[in-house]
This record gives sequence, C-alpha cells and structure tokens, in this order.
Amino acid sequence: MQTLAEQTAKTILGSSLFFSTSKGHDNPSKVLLTIAYQLATKLPSYRTFLCDKLTVDPLLSEKSITKQFSELIFDPFVRRCIYQGPDSLLVLIDGLDECRGEREQLELTGLISYFAAVHPRVPLIWTIATRPEPYIIAFLSRSSILPHYVKEELLLDSTEACQDVEHYLLDELERIKESYLATRFLSNWPTETQILKITAAGSGLFAFAATVIRFVDDILVGNPKAQLDRIIEAIENTVSPTHPLHGGPHPMAHLDALYTYILSQIPKGTLPITRALLRHYLPYGAGPSESFALTCNWLSLTPDVVFGAMHRLHSVFDLPTSPSRVDMMQHRMGFLHQSFCDYLSDPIRSGVYALPRDECVEQDLDCAIRVLNECGPGIYSPILRVRKE
Repeated sequence: MQTLAEQTAKTILGSSLFFSTSKGHDNPSKVLLTIAYQLATKLPSYRTFLCDKLTVDPLLSEKSITKQFSELIFDPFVRRCIYQGPDSLLVLIDGLDECRGEREQLELTGLISYFAAVHPRVPLIWTIATRPEPYIIAFLSRSSILPHYVKEELLLDSTEACQDVEHYLLDELERIKESYLATRFLSNWPTETQILKITAAGSGLFAFAATVIRFVDDILVGNPKAQLDRIIEAIENTVSPTHPLHGGPHPMAHLDALYTYILSQIPKGTLPITRALLRHYLPYGAGPSESFALTCNWLSLTPDVVFGAMHRLHSVFDLPTSPSRVDMMQHRMGFLHQSFCDYLSDPIRSGVYALPRDECVEQDLDCAIRVLNECGPGIYSPILRVRKE
C-alpha cells in the first residue's frame, strides 16, 4: 500500500491512511477527519467546503463515525457533487485490522461498502488492506456486499512481494553504504550472496526487511558491515519449525529468529526492565497511547534507565530521538511492527522471551496500586495487593 500511495501521489491519490496499533495510530474517531484533511489539500472545492463545515460545526470530530461519514463524505460528494473531475480519486486505508475496536472496524467497513454500493457513480475508489480476520471476512462475505468490491489476496511469498522486498533492500543498503565511512569504500558490500539470503529469508515479508535495515543502520553501533554479518549468521542458524496447523515450514521462522537474536543481545541484568517496558506496550497493556514521561512515572523508572533497557531495540521499537527534553518527554513510544507484538505474545514463537497476557495485566495492576498508595492517605486509603496462593 505504501508503494501504491507513492506511485499515485501526484496523480489520482486523494488520501492515504495507515493504521498502526504499535504507534498509537488506531483511533477510529480520527479516520474521516484525516481523510477529509488530505482531500482538502488536493481539491480546492473540498477545501472550501471543509473550512465552512468546521466553522459552523467545530465539534464535528466528537461526533460518531456514522455522522462524520455523512457530513464529510456523503454531503459533499453526493448531495453537493463538489468534485466532477475526469479521474476518480483513490482513498487508501491500510491496516484496517489495527483500528481500535472490532465494532469500529466493521462500522467503517460497512459505511464504505454501503456508500460504494448505493452511489457507484461517485468518483471515489476505496482501497482497504487488512489481515484476514474472521469477523472482517464474514462481513465481506455477505451477499449484499459481494457484488460491490474486488478482493485480491496477497501471499507473502509471491513473486511480486519478493521482488518488492529485494528492491527495498537494495535501495536501503546502498543508502546505508553511502552514509557510513565504515562502508563507503567497500567495493563489494553487500555481496550478492548476502542479498539473496536476506531476500529468501524474508519471503516477501516487509516487516522482516524493514527490521533488517533498521538493525544494520544503527548509528549507535556505527558498523553496518558487522551488523549485516550478524543478520546473516542468525539466518544461517535458523531451524525452521513446522506450522502448527498445516505442518509445513513456518512462514515467520526467519523473522522470529531475527527477533530472538535482537532480544538475546540484551544484557541479563537489564532484561527484566526491558521485559517490563515491553509488557507495558503490548496491546493489552496500558502503554500504547502514553507519552514517554507517563511511562517512566507509571513504571517508576528514570529516563536513563529506560534508554539503557531499550538500547538494543532501536530496530524494533520507536524510541525518542529529539534533543529537546520537552519533545522527548511527550514522545509516544511503541512497536515499529505489529509482527513483533505477535511474536512476544506467542510462547511457541518467542520461547523464553514470551510475555503472556496475564503477566502484563498483573504488572499494570501492581503499578496502579503503587501509584494510588503513593498518593497518600489524604487521597486514597492504602491498598494492599492480594495475591492468590
């Protein structure tokens, strides 16, 4: 979807929206306003409409998704017909399954489906990418919806996916090579064999390629060649487990091996704090929408301890990098890929690094009780943590 957005940016792209639970970009109430803002940058007529609409109704963002859809999509494009251009506009929504709440996901899908079915002449093309969650598949399988959309399943190891990953790796490794003195004068880096091994290991999985690039391009290490060598070693040492359902090779085996290698580099003395931070930021923890400062307070950790504990995770976790203390404290940390969350949540995949849900819930409960007790008896009576024997 990112490639499609880039290719159509100067032509038919009207709006592109990328959900990400790990980055806190999952609020369903902001979807339509985001689409509207981007459409306004493309269409002068829609820009005028949106400015007038928000002037009259500045609290539109607080209304329901259905009401926002009616006001921001139906009204301008059906009732007012403000766009009659020669080309339809493309609206991309990527990662629908990472939108907060299954009900909200289905509500948004239903609004778009109904709109497209009832108003086929409106010059908007809706493209939605999502993982095949059962409730989404069930909704899209309804007889009233089936005739109004085209479904395309993208296999991870398809030729197109593998080619896209290979192009991405080549471009990014060339950029890295020119960015470091340690690699700039290496005539044969990366080698063709290394590229082939990484591409084959990734099997068209972009999360794998992106993690490899961030790991290699770690300015705190400053040695891309050594980092790439470590990746190759991890790939060569991977024992591919079988899939628990169909018995074939597990498609995430090399990605899991990469995640395991990254976590294995964390010093044992630091690992408990790292695990506490990762628990906090899993989807069922309290952290995904919190600032860096609030995370420190919630877990009773100082900023230097947090940075020390997450020092080895730059390739999989979004950490503050701003030199401004204010910006750093307001930064919302999070996983860079949902696949890392899935890995940590699945003991079969992550083994000793697994973070079970009950541990995450118990940790947040302990933190909540500690915070309430720290408020003092003037606000709350002391709370005792009662554990089951």
